[in-house]
Amino acid sequence: MIKKLFKLINNRKKYTYSYTIKLFKNLKLIKKKIIEEAYELVIEKNRKKIINEFVDLLYHSLVLLSYYKINIKNIYKKIKTRMSF
Repeated sequence: MIKKLFKLINNRKKYTYSYTIKLFKNLKLIKKKIIEEAYELVIEKNRKKIINEFVDLLYHSLVLLSYYKINIKNIYKKIKTRMSF
């Protein structure tokens, strides 16, 4: 599922306008949104809202990875190296 979302984000680079394009044009905005979403996630107490905030944080984090041209496969490899079983 995350791989599909990452692919969608990368495909949005081809669009004339979208929220994702707006982010790609402004690295500071991407970083600001990540900080904002992380803050909202940690202060939230409602379970449904926590899920929403997590998904928002994940989305903006994937946009940042795409901005820096970091392939999602590199993330999966790093996760695998940190798994100790």
